[in-house]
Amino acid sequence: MQQIAGRTSTYFAARSATPATTDAYAAISNVRARKRTRQQQKASARDEVPAAATTGLSNNDATKQQLTEMEKQVVAIRAQHPDMLLLFECGYRMRMFADDAENASAVLGIRVHSYKSFRQASVPVFRTLHHCRKLVDAGYKVGIAKQTETVAMHAHTSSTSAGTIRRPLLQRSVVDVYTRATIPLPEPVNQYEDADDTEAEPELEPPTRFILSLVEETDHHTTFFKHKLHEVSHSTCSASKQADEVTIGIFAHDVHIGESIYEEFHDDATRKHLRELLDLVRPIELVLPVGKLSAYTEQLLHSYANQREEIAQDQGDRQQQQQEKRIRIERLENGHFDWHDARTRFTTFFDAAEREYSNFSTRPTLPALSTCCFGGMWAYLRALQLEKTLVSAKYSRALAASTPSTQRFKLPSESLHDLDVFRNAVSLVISLAALSVSEFEIMCLL
Repeated sequence: MQQIAGRTSTYFAARSATPATTDAYAAISNVRARKRTRQQQKASARDEVPAAATTGLSNNDATKQQLTEMEKQVVAIRAQHPDMLLLFECGYRMRMFADDAENASAVLGIRVHSYKSFRQASVPVFRTLHHCRKLVDAGYKVGIAKQTETVAMHAHTSSTSAGTIRRPLLQRSVVDVYTRATIPLPEPVNQYEDADDTEAEPELEPPTRFILSLVEETDHHTTFFKHKLHEVSHSTCSASKQADEVTIGIFAHDVHIGESIYEEFHDDATRKHLRELLDLVRPIELVLPVGKLSAYTEQLLHSYANQREEIAQDQGDRQQQQQEKRIRIERLENGHFDWHDARTRFTTFFDAAEREYSNFSTRPTLPALSTCCFGGMWAYLRALQLEKTLVSAKYSRALAASTPSTQRFKLPSESLHDLDVFRNAVSLVISLAALSVSEFEIMCLL
């Protein structure tokens, strides 16, 4: 009986203490809830800073105060070059920030980590060109932001406080811009250099890497890119004819070998001649006006870019590593392709070239539409500081160079692709499965 009485008193004592215990648990829960709320607010504030800083468009002083001096410099440089994937030189590493880090990580297979206000990724400085080649092959326009100052230049301005030395921020600027057609090629490695035999291996010429600029003209001799597609009425036969039959002008240039190709020709709705010219020149970059070209031309250009990627995937184990290479399309303002401005720029450019280079040959005589393309090409190379490569004596017409001396049966480019006929970009040898042919034209044996 005494044990039962003791248990009963303990039970009623616990029941009487329950409200106080409940209040204590409630107070603890409220403290934890407030703590979680503060942590969520801090996390959301950290997430908002990179989003505003990524675009470089935020002018909120409160937001900028949360960024370090280095991060403010990154935001300012990215706002000046929004179309580039930027690599910043930071000591012995090249760092990428925010979306650039994510894009580079997908291509290079490197790790992305969060540090302060940005997501970051980095590569060694001495491997910059190696990684840049992978990025431009993926279709990116890469900018290198290097340090234009050194620590020694600011040694006298370093401030000392509490035994620590605080150096001022080093200035950086974009000094190099790389695309797939402008990045330097890697030096060839001769695997037979240490061989005992004295037979020399034949040296292959470097592959051509043309940049092609293109414009169109309708039958009433007005450049087509000045008219938007919605301004052309397809209810009349004349409007449909303008969209189908056009005169095309091209200008292609290789900045490494200084060779230029130009042509102007009339083409029908199938764009047969344009397709043959693309297969002949094999450009890896296209410079086009902002105003859209005709629907058939746009469709052919996009098909050409995708077609070259599919061909690269089917060319054996050696070409399998290049399956991610893409043809980049750059859109420029229509004013760069205006005939009057392009003609003035052409004349001014070659007048200055003749004064600077005493052994300069006669300037080329370009057709009207090729002159418009020259204006766009000059503006594109000017942004890359490569416009002086246009000073070259290697100017030739595309169709004149491809005209055969003897009458042959030539298969169209569509049939060549359907037959899996590939052309090696380095050795210029045509291969059909296990068969090797030494000429681009395939003879029809009857």
